[in-house]
Amino acid sequence: MIELLQANSLLLGGLCIVLILVIMALMTMGSADERRLQKRLSQVAVTGGLPGAKPGKKSDPSSPTLKAAANQRRASKAAEGGGMGSLLPSVDLLTLKLERAGLNISVSTMLIIAAGLALFALLLFALVLKLGFLVSLTGALAVGIALPSYFVSSAGKKRGARFLKDLPDAIDLIVRSVKSGLPVSEAIFAISRDLKGPAAVEFTKISDQMRIGIPLEDAFARSVRRIGLSDFAFLSISLSITQETGGNLGETLTNLSRLLRLRQQMHLKIHALTSEARASAIIVGSLPFLVVGALMVLNPDYINTLFTDPTGHKVLYFAGGSLGLGFLVMGKLVRFDF
Repeated sequence: MIELLQANSLLLGGLCIVLILVIMALMTMGSADERRLQKRLSQVAVTGGLPGAKPGKKSDPSSPTLKAAANQRRASKAAEGGGMGSLLPSVDLLTLKLERAGLNISVSTMLIIAAGLALFALLLFALVLKLGFLVSLTGALAVGIALPSYFVSSAGKKRGARFLKDLPDAIDLIVRSVKSGLPVSEAIFAISRDLKGPAAVEFTKISDQMRIGIPLEDAFARSVRRIGLSDFAFLSISLSITQETGGNLGETLTNLSRLLRLRQQMHLKIHALTSEARASAIIVGSLPFLVVGALMVLNPDYINTLFTDPTGHKVLYFAGGSLGLGFLVMGKLVRFDF
């Protein structure tokens, strides 16, 4: 019997280690927006981004557009931290995620917080829930990795959503400034002065870089790397192409602003249509925790069997895995990339 329990503990520990490795691998992979951005930049590198250009004919590699595309492509590769080639996320990748989330903390501080959470979870699993050391250790590592990663990713998504909300207004401000005869650099400075939130912060960085002599393409390439949003990359590519080939910049940016507003309207429509499914997932997912909490208060002897009996541990593992799988499936059903 003891050997069977040890075998089950080793099996569970192995599954937890695999889960940790999968989470760390997902941390090193780019999002869907980043992959679409990479594909678009690759097209720009081949055709120069010019209308009617043939993919088989490469443009002049010394052109500003191709230089900007190459800078953005190198920045995207550096942000991905080597993809699946390395399971451990690089320091540059973690720093980039913290910048996108708008958190003014260092990577070392984040690692200290993650270690503190892992230690707290280890004490909780080992001393309170009386789980085995191997199970407690792997569970603590999973908590220490998953919770900080989720918090940083969630903060980055919220900041990106606020940035996208203000981006059409920023483009309209550039259009009005250009039509009144001001250069693009002064229009960018006006955005940093008149707008608020993440958009103002990012355009302030671009304006400061241009004031010390960094070209417009390079400043926007660095900003695209920090933000990591394809909608903002559209603005960078439009400015680069217009600066190289000429044309009506005001009309181009007006069309881009209208396109971004239509994309935001589509996103809000999808969000409204999937609200029922998301509400159902939250309600159904919270019911097991509410029932366990109520039983702990009303009849603790009855529910404590799950935490003290080996069979109860197996039930908890199976229930947790099923619940997590259900959340993943429902998340895929209500999430759309466009």
